[in-house]
Amino acid sequence: MNVEAGLQVNSLVPLKATVAVNDAGAIKYFGQRTTVDLLGLNYADFAFKRISPGEVVARTDWVAVFPGLFAQSDLLSVFEAKFEITIPLEEYTVCTNQVQTRIVLYQKKPQYRFR
Repeated sequence: MNVEAGLQVNSLVPLKATVAVNDAGAIKYFGQRTTVDLLGLNYADFAFKRISPGEVVARTDWVAVFPGLFAQSDLLSVFEAKFEITIPLEEYTVCTNQVQTRIVLYQKKPQYRFR
């Protein structure tokens, strides 16, 4: 799923855009865009809480995430879905977690874009 999401990032997202993800591995590699991991894995200021989630989102043009992981927040409210990948739970090999069977690529809504 993350490989396909990365390929879609590579084909849909402008070269100078910043993409926030919940896993910077395959999406970053195949997407070939500036990528910020929302878990802080590749962004020390975020990992050590020197910058808030809101500040990260303000600097982000696109998001490629499992939306179920952010259901309790308003993170995705400023974005609109552009591409979706789903997989049946029985084919998801990492674990039996329904939250991770759908990944969506979102673009920031025009009124929230800063560029």
